[in-house]
Amino acid sequence: MRHNTETSSGELTFREMFSRYATIEIPLIQRDYAQGRSGEHEVRSEFLDALSGALLKAPGDATLPLNLDFVYGSVKSDGPQTFSPLDGQQRLTTLFLLHWYLAWRDGALADFASYMRDGKHSRFTYAIRTSSEEFFDALLTQWQSHHAPTVDMCVSALLRNEPWFFHSWQRDPTIQSVLCMLDAIHARFVSAPGLYARLIQQEHPYITLHLLELRHFGLSDDLYIKMNARGKPLTPFENFKAKLEQHLGTLFSATHYQLHGRPATLKAYFSDRIDTVWADLLWDYRDKETNLFDEQFMRLVQNLAITTRDADIVANETLLSAMRDAARPFSFRRFQENDCLDAALIDRLIALLDACSGEEAGMRAILGPNPYYDEQRAFFEVLQKVKTVTYVQLIQFHAYSAYIHHHPTQLMPDRFAEWMRVIVNLSENSYYNNNGDLRRGLAGVNLLLPHASRILDHLASGPLHVGGFYGQQLREEQLKASLILRDNQWRDAILQAEQHGYFKGQIEFLLKFSGVLDTWKTCGNTNWPEASNHTLLDRFRDYYQRAATVFGPTGLHAFGNARWERALLGRGDYLLQAGSNWHFGGNADRDTSWKRLMRGNADDCGKDAERRLFVKELLDNIPAGAANVATVLDQLIATTPDTGDWREPFIRCPELIKYCGQKQIRYVSPEQIYLLLRQRRSADHAELHTYHLYKTMLEPMAAQDLLPPFGVTAYHYSSTDREEPGIRMTWALADSTAHLNIRAATGGYLFQFTASDGKRTALLGQTLARDGAVMALPEGRFERYVARPDVKSVLDGTLELLRTTQSI
Repeated sequence: MRHNTETSSGELTFREMFSRYATIEIPLIQRDYAQGRSGEHEVRSEFLDALSGALLKAPGDATLPLNLDFVYGSVKSDGPQTFSPLDGQQRLTTLFLLHWYLAWRDGALADFASYMRDGKHSRFTYAIRTSSEEFFDALLTQWQSHHAPTVDMCVSALLRNEPWFFHSWQRDPTIQSVLCMLDAIHARFVSAPGLYARLIQQEHPYITLHLLELRHFGLSDDLYIKMNARGKPLTPFENFKAKLEQHLGTLFSATHYQLHGRPATLKAYFSDRIDTVWADLLWDYRDKETNLFDEQFMRLVQNLAITTRDADIVANETLLSAMRDAARPFSFRRFQENDCLDAALIDRLIALLDACSGEEAGMRAILGPNPYYDEQRAFFEVLQKVKTVTYVQLIQFHAYSAYIHHHPTQLMPDRFAEWMRVIVNLSENSYYNNNGDLRRGLAGVNLLLPHASRILDHLASGPLHVGGFYGQQLREEQLKASLILRDNQWRDAILQAEQHGYFKGQIEFLLKFSGVLDTWKTCGNTNWPEASNHTLLDRFRDYYQRAATVFGPTGLHAFGNARWERALLGRGDYLLQAGSNWHFGGNADRDTSWKRLMRGNADDCGKDAERRLFVKELLDNIPAGAANVATVLDQLIATTPDTGDWREPFIRCPELIKYCGQKQIRYVSPEQIYLLLRQRRSADHAELHTYHLYKTMLEPMAAQDLLPPFGVTAYHYSSTDREEPGIRMTWALADSTAHLNIRAATGGYLFQFTASDGKRTALLGQTLARDGAVMALPEGRFERYVARPDVKSVLDGTLELLRTTQSI
């Protein structure tokens, strides 16, 4: 069946619509009112910004009226004419609420009701739910407040407390949204009197709509659904893009680019590129389910906004936090509120997209293959993530995009790659824990940026004061730059060491071990004689080969039985602090890694510097390229003299380090050292000397059945700092049980004897007292102190005494 249709259109105010139609009815098939939803803060704020901006303009302003674009729908002509909007529901509802509020604000509710009320019903209504219809009726017929709104008033609470407000209405999504919108309108307009008169003015209107009506259409529900489905709302990206283009046209009207061989405004250039070559670039990174790259583009903008804020302004840390913590990319409004859409961001964005466009798939690699910075992977990361992009990744991306922006005619891969190599080395080996550190890292890049195309010359020129990077790593880069500029042999040797998968640019320990660092510090430069240069270079290469023999791409090779740790302890106390604990070293954790140990410190003195020299001493004993490092380490451990301190048990017994599940001990004193299964004593832990005694003496004796009359010997771990761990030996008697508990004491052990009944305890005490060394304690216990060197003989004597006695 064909529908006889005709259309009519015109620009008119919201009030004028009610001169044309008896009722405006949101039809049953439409969704609930959405602009007032709690999750629509951005949409709500932007719309109210536009409305208030128009109403507050001076009369006769050339930019008036504010036109809210097309509202179109069908008209029912059978009976009083009713307009049912197909598109425009949200704008019309908000305009109704604004009229109602401003009429109340300005004492004009009677005027508002005179054209908006039809008896007991509102001429603006919702057919979606009966409750929605009743609520709009009540706003027109029941609301009789005689008090003007005040700043501290909550409109939604006031309405909910009205006797005519049904409690069940609070479950209606449209009413929930209306109440939220009225609170937002109140916050925006409570201190702005006289706007109702402007809102309803018709001769020189402030706000208008463009009405497009479809007469005699006779929309069926099915057809309405189909038509409504076609009217898809703009995506956040489309809104962002449209507003950004408008922004570019307004604030950058004097900026010109070359487009297709002709001068073009920035707005025209951006509009053309985002729909053509940039779209081709971004298409490869799209969401494969939606076939859209909307969020990818907005994440790119947000990451660029983070890196282009003035890093010298401390207050920007708050903005950096907000952008990094946002669950979704910022809207145009939030960017504009924070002054992010400035020349720094726009110029960087355009330069980056232009430079990276032009490939058939994905981004154009400018650096080319290099071992330091994977630009294609980095580009993918910043398009896919904001919150989870690390501080180091942001600093490196900032250096990458800033070089492209500031050196558009000098994108020579070799110089660009040298710049990225230095930045990667600096950032990978500096610590960034918070947004303040990020800000300082970005500022550090900015200080080096003017010299980016000749970064080695700048680094080698003399002392530099650049924040945002670890000072020791900056010093290392200066020394390496000077060596690289000296000759290509140094370049090859340094790049080989830097590119080791585990060292990742931190190789000052090799420069220290080989004598290069000390020679440079003494001379103040690298202009030493050629003979000295050959010697230093050979030493550097040799130490690299030794280090590469011990460390693989992911860290220390697995030599088994904690051989490396034990051999290193034989050189000295190298353990790294981990909070209240001390760590044997590992591959991954930043503060307790082997890299941290070998870094030493910037002053090259003190405990940190001493610790890394223990590594040098150990490497001196490991031949470069040795086929069986484990055997070499075993020989070193076997020939290590007795240290005479707490290190000795660890060196001789690998099971002690193996027990430490996270390679940590709690060192309270030389006589109080705990082996931690986890990180705290609230989890199972052992005591060093008793566990060493158990593993090296009692466990092997028990395995050979050498401990009778004690039938069960086990280590008793503790999970509290109120109970000391130790060894527990149990002797099962006919009708009771006797125990020997061994705990640590200064320089030795305490042997504590007890039995499960008083008679047995007394007999046990009499027997053990025969050698005169046992002391009676309360609660039927007997105790004996045993020095560590005497423990084997005392234990053997005690066992023999208990085996031969007949008195127990």
